[in-house]
Amino acid sequence: MKSRRFGLFPGRVFGYGFPMPQSSELHKRAVILNSLRSCALFSGFPGEDLQRVADLATVKVLEPGACLVREGEASMGFFVVQKGRISFSRDASAGAGAFSHVYAAGESFAEASLAEEAGHSATALALEASQVLMIQRAGFLALLRRQPELALRMVGSMSDRLAQRTASGA
Repeated sequence: MKSRRFGLFPGRVFGYGFPMPQSSELHKRAVILNSLRSCALFSGFPGEDLQRVADLATVKVLEPGACLVREGEASMGFFVVQKGRISFSRDASAGAGAFSHVYAAGESFAEASLAEEAGHSATALALEASQVLMIQRAGFLALLRRQPELALRMVGSMSDRLAQRTASGA
């Protein structure tokens, strides 16, 4: 039987022959998990489920004025703001009611794209240097199909958020 090396050295093999993750990868994963924990949408998610969501997350870095998504564009997922501010707005000329909201760190947006095939309902622009997590739509829907109780937790947190916005007049 071959012995394996154990230790904290990037790139070395440990345990059952799996390469050890680089410390920067571990740091990125920890930052993603912290962002998800701070997001009200995931407030009722157990740690292992948050890790599954983190596996579906892609970091997007945006310069001021950069367009993240355009209204009507096919949805690849929804977003959690890690830093910066994102304007999510729809123009009244599209035939639907106009709206605009600015999202900041810890807030999620474009969740409606999970349920709609029509694409994004609004355009998202970075108001300043920003960083967001894109949660992959197909993978997230598959997770919800496997664990429907997570969808119920999300509905609860979205209802709370709507009630807060309604009460504040936002």
